[in-house]
Amino acid sequence: MAVALTDALPLTSADGSTGRNNGRDFRKGMLASLLLPDVKSANPAAVRNGVLPHNWDSAGCTSLRVGTSATTGAVDILAGPCVVERSGQGPYIGWGETTVTVTLPTSNTTNPRYDTVYAWVGDQASVPADSQHGPVVDYVSGTASATPTAVADTSMPDGAVRLADVLRPANSTTVTAGNITDKRKSTALTGAVRYMLPGDTLSDPGRIDGELRVRKATAPWPQLVDWWDASQSVWRGTQGATFTQTYPGTPDSNSNVSATISGAGNTLITLSIPDPGFPFRLLASTLFKVTSIVSPTTINYYVNVNNNQFAGAIGTTGAGGDNKCFIVPIGSTVFTGAATVRLKVDVLGGGNITWAADVRNPLTVQLVPA
Repeated sequence: MAVALTDALPLTSADGSTGRNNGRDFRKGMLASLLLPDVKSANPAAVRNGVLPHNWDSAGCTSLRVGTSATTGAVDILAGPCVVERSGQGPYIGWGETTVTVTLPTSNTTNPRYDTVYAWVGDQASVPADSQHGPVVDYVSGTASATPTAVADTSMPDGAVRLADVLRPANSTTVTAGNITDKRKSTALTGAVRYMLPGDTLSDPGRIDGELRVRKATAPWPQLVDWWDASQSVWRGTQGATFTQTYPGTPDSNSNVSATISGAGNTLITLSIPDPGFPFRLLASTLFKVTSIVSPTTINYYVNVNNNQFAGAIGTTGAGGDNKCFIVPIGSTVFTGAATVRLKVDVLGGGNITWAADVRNPLTVQLVPA
């Protein structure tokens, strides 16, 4: 026997003419199906609130960006759209087509405070208690204090999207750019790549398995695309990188450098790897020679990470001239955060060795997403 679902869209009654759908049907049936979900909500049709990145300039996304204003004591909010989920009502998409100005209340004469600027959609037809009807930008003032804190989310209306926190120094009439902190978090269509905004953090969880996000990064990556591994609750990278560092010294006419070393723990090369923001493995490779050996019984050479795990396998050579030393990449260890890679040589048994290398064959480290 057939069991009825909630509704369908678009749909008329069985008479073929009477309308059946209302605004909530469109929000719950269409918008909630298209927009990125909020898996932390008990409501399976709930969506992720935030700004929809739509408008751009050379500094990045301008959608609903809060900035200084020519009006004293005010801020300007640029054009753009946002998604506002109201409890029990489904998502609304509100937008502004032009820059609007919000005048903030006068600052406290004694202590600083934070004012929070937010976007919201009121719907008096569905929620009669709403104070406004339609999309607005507004503010909530925090408590003035010698050590002020930002306005809590619970002090904003249901579903409000925080745009910026504005520090209001005591007895001040102007709003400066340095006192505006961009708090915009982004949202997106399901299946689309979500562009991270200044309010988003690397630790913010994904919403669905395989969700994609694009974010600014440090060199050598201008931007990075990550995917959400829901089974492990971790963001994983999609883009590797290659780092190189040449051997130290002044090359001769044949591009060779050399030095004499003794004892254990000699570092020939140090290479810093920036934090990519996702788990990764490191694979190191290079080639150098031992051209002279005085007394030692064994020479170990290897590449380690953070003076601990290895990215290049340990190699051993002994007495004899012109020994080629190959670093073979190994990469089973998974790292997070920044890392320091070192090419090291242990001269065991006393004495010393002379190593030599062609600077055209640098230490090469491959970073591979894990």
